[in-house]
Amino acid sequence: MEEDAQKGLCFLSYVLMFITGVIIYVMFSPEADRVKFHSVQASVLGALAVVLYVAFSIIRVPDFGTLVLFLIWAYGMYIGFEAYCGHDVQIPRVTKFATAHSGYKPVSE
Repeated sequence: MEEDAQKGLCFLSYVLMFITGVIIYVMFSPEADRVKFHSVQASVLGALAVVLYVAFSIIRVPDFGTLVLFLIWAYGMYIGFEAYCGHDVQIPRVTKFATAHSGYKPVSE
Protein backbone atom coordinates (compact mmCIF):
# COMPACT_ATOMS: atom_id res chain seq x y z
CA MET A 1 0.00 0.00 0.00
CA GLU A 2 1.28 3.45 -0.88
CA GLU A 3 2.56 5.64 1.97
CA ASP A 4 0.19 8.53 1.22
CA ALA A 5 -2.77 6.15 1.26
CA GLN A 6 -1.61 4.78 4.62
CA LYS A 7 -1.36 8.30 6.05
CA GLY A 8 -4.87 9.08 4.84
CA LEU A 9 -6.28 5.91 6.36
CA CYS A 10 -4.54 6.65 9.65
CA PHE A 11 -6.23 10.06 9.73
CA LEU A 12 -9.62 8.67 8.71
CA SER A 13 -9.46 6.18 11.58
CA TYR A 14 -9.91 9.07 14.01
CA VAL A 15 -12.75 10.93 12.25
CA LEU A 16 -15.55 8.89 13.83
CA MET A 17 -13.13 7.03 16.07
CA PHE A 18 -14.86 3.76 16.98
CA ILE A 19 -16.86 3.40 13.75
CA THR A 20 -14.18 4.33 11.23
CA GLY A 21 -11.49 2.64 13.30
CA VAL A 22 -13.26 -0.71 13.15
CA ILE A 23 -14.11 -0.34 9.44
CA ILE A 24 -10.53 0.52 8.51
CA TYR A 25 -9.20 -2.26 10.75
CA VAL A 26 -11.36 -4.84 9.00
CA MET A 27 -10.81 -3.59 5.45
CA PHE A 28 -7.22 -2.37 5.29
CA SER A 29 -5.20 -3.57 8.27
CA PRO A 30 -3.82 -6.82 6.80
CA GLU A 31 -1.87 -4.72 4.29
CA ALA A 32 -0.19 -2.27 6.70
CA ASP A 33 0.78 -2.55 10.36
CA ARG A 34 0.78 1.24 10.89
CA VAL A 35 -2.82 1.50 9.65
CA LYS A 36 -3.74 -1.40 11.91
CA PHE A 37 -2.09 0.33 14.89
CA HIS A 38 -3.91 3.61 14.37
CA SER A 39 -7.27 1.95 13.70
CA VAL A 40 -6.99 -0.03 16.96
CA GLN A 41 -5.91 3.07 18.86
CA ALA A 42 -8.80 5.10 17.40
CA SER A 43 -11.30 2.35 18.21
CA VAL A 44 -10.16 2.12 21.83
CA LEU A 45 -10.20 5.91 22.20
CA GLY A 46 -13.72 6.03 20.72
CA ALA A 47 -14.95 3.26 23.00
CA LEU A 48 -13.51 5.12 25.99
CA ALA A 49 -15.32 8.30 24.91
CA VAL A 50 -18.65 6.48 24.64
CA VAL A 51 -18.21 4.75 28.01
CA LEU A 52 -17.45 8.07 29.72
CA TYR A 53 -20.42 9.74 28.01
CA VAL A 54 -22.76 6.98 29.16
CA ALA A 55 -21.31 7.06 32.68
CA PHE A 56 -21.87 10.81 32.99
CA SER A 57 -25.37 10.43 31.57
CA ILE A 58 -26.19 7.77 34.16
CA ILE A 59 -25.07 10.00 37.02
CA ARG A 60 -27.19 12.75 35.47
CA VAL A 61 -24.47 15.07 34.21
CA PRO A 62 -25.08 14.74 30.45
CA ASP A 63 -23.70 18.18 29.59
CA PHE A 64 -20.34 17.27 31.09
CA GLY A 65 -20.48 13.93 29.25
CA THR A 66 -21.03 15.77 25.98
CA LEU A 67 -18.06 18.04 26.73
CA VAL A 68 -15.85 15.04 27.51
CA LEU A 69 -17.01 13.32 24.32
CA PHE A 70 -16.15 16.41 22.26
CA LEU A 71 -12.75 16.85 23.93
CA ILE A 72 -11.79 13.23 23.31
CA TRP A 73 -12.92 13.56 19.68
CA ALA A 74 -10.84 16.75 19.29
CA TYR A 75 -7.83 14.94 20.80
CA GLY A 76 -8.43 12.10 18.36
CA MET A 77 -8.45 14.57 15.47
CA TYR A 78 -5.11 15.94 16.70
CA ILE A 79 -3.69 12.40 16.84
CA GLY A 80 -5.08 11.73 13.36
CA PHE A 81 -3.45 14.88 12.00
CA GLU A 82 -0.14 13.91 13.58
CA ALA A 83 -0.48 10.40 12.10
CA TYR A 84 -1.10 11.98 8.69
CA CYS A 85 2.09 14.01 9.14
CA GLY A 86 3.98 10.80 9.93
CA HIS A 87 4.24 11.14 13.72
CA ASP A 88 2.90 8.55 16.14
CA VAL A 89 1.28 10.07 19.23
CA GLN A 90 1.38 7.73 22.17
CA ILE A 91 -1.55 7.54 24.59
CA PRO A 92 -0.75 5.88 27.92
CA ARG A 93 -2.13 2.32 28.10
CA VAL A 94 -4.04 2.70 24.81
CA THR A 95 -0.83 2.69 22.78
CA LYS A 96 0.42 -0.38 24.63
CA PHE A 97 -2.84 -2.19 23.82
CA ALA A 98 -2.73 -1.09 20.17
CA THR A 99 0.91 -2.16 19.84
CA ALA A 100 0.11 -5.60 21.22
CA HIS A 101 -2.73 -6.07 18.71
CA SER A 102 -1.09 -4.61 15.62
CA GLY A 103 2.54 -5.68 15.63
CA TYR A 104 3.59 -2.09 14.91
CA LYS A 105 6.03 -0.32 17.21
CA PRO A 106 5.31 3.43 17.18
CA VAL A 107 8.28 5.72 16.72
CA SER A 108 8.99 7.86 19.79
CA GLU A 109 10.13 11.42 19.25
